[in-house]
Amino acid sequence: TTYTIIANVFTMVIIPLFFPMVEKSADITFLSAFLMVLRNVTVVLVVPLLLALLSRRVVPGFVEKVKRRKNLAFYLWCINLSIVTGVTVKNITHSGVGGWLLALLLLLPLAQFAIGKAVGRPFGASISAGQALGQKNTVVGIWLTLTFLNPLAAVAPGAYVIWQNMVNAWQLWYKGKYGKLKY
Repeated sequence: TTYTIIANVFTMVIIPLFFPMVEKSADITFLSAFLMVLRNVTVVLVVPLLLALLSRRVVPGFVEKVKRRKNLAFYLWCINLSIVTGVTVKNITHSGVGGWLLALLLLLPLAQFAIGKAVGRPFGASISAGQALGQKNTVVGIWLTLTFLNPLAAVAPGAYVIWQNMVNAWQLWYKGKYGKLKY
């Protein structure tokens, strides 16, 4: 929670400062960009946090019922993954770019995942390192590229999310079938 709050406060300042330098056609002032990021961070992070804290006090019985639903988080994650996959596929189909650039946007995140695994292997942490290299803010990256840059730029972080979940699904299957992972 602390990491998420610090990272997003940092994002609210850094993005309005640097994105206009990266995207010259972005005709947006620091204040309007800051307020846009602040609004989205508030809606995505602050409001749910406050609602969770408030619901513990106001409707504790409902909170206990939600806690007993063991697979609820999994199904919510599936919905989020479906949304990210849909946005990524939409950006690919509407991109209008050639095959090589699209292949790079789709395969470089897989290479990033593999590099993370290779870096973590000597430390016995290949699974964690494979995810940690790019996982922290992929959804924030997708939102930022869709908001301030070209939607095509959102293909790479979206592909990372898809690759990561495909690898994780295979790992779960493999562990279920053979009892352990070899890497």
